[in-house]
Amino acid sequence: MRIAFLVGTFPLLSETFILNQITGLIDRGHQVDIYADSPDLDKFHGDVEKYQLRDRTYYRPSWSYPHTKVLFKGLGLFLQYFPQNPMVLLRSLNVFEYQKEAYSLRLLYAAIPTLGKQPYDIIHSHFGQWGQKGVNLRKIGAIKGRLITSFHGADVNSPVWYSGGGTYKKLFQFGEKFTVNSNFTGRTSDCFRMSG
Repeated sequence: MRIAFLVGTFPLLSETFILNQITGLIDRGHQVDIYADSPDLDKFHGDVEKYQLRDRTYYRPSWSYPHTKVLFKGLGLFLQYFPQNPMVLLRSLNVFEYQKEAYSLRLLYAAIPTLGKQPYDIIHSHFGQWGQKGVNLRKIGAIKGRLITSFHGADVNSPVWYSGGGTYKKLFQFGEKFTVNSNFTGRTSDCFRMSG
């Protein structure tokens, strides 16, 4: 199977549960690609080198502030990658559909590493916010596959992620499967799903 992981920082020493899942799938003969926002290579588990996971990891173009730098860099990225998949990049800027994700250029930046990749059997997002990103990337056609989202607690216990009109509403509507790390997280996730 072809499996994509959507995560925030990778590799992250504290998230060995994600690393173990990735290496376990590789050991079973699956093709794994990792899409992350940023690396943390100061300290990392030995399996990162053993499994050559940096060769399997695709990072979003680096984000720099102030926002004017993001805009100018985004314009350059748009022009550079436009020939590869113009419709995906144009859809990533649809502010009517994706609001802040589009006008902040977050969706454009997130789409860049996925361009030209073959469809996946599974897209596995760790934490709800990356599941939401997976929904948006799929909707614009940047990535293809069945979406599984794993909730780990912080993503359902923080009002940042579920306030303001239901951050996870699209995720529960368009995601195929959901896993949780505890019964408490599961009950909390179910409350969001029913209220969305």
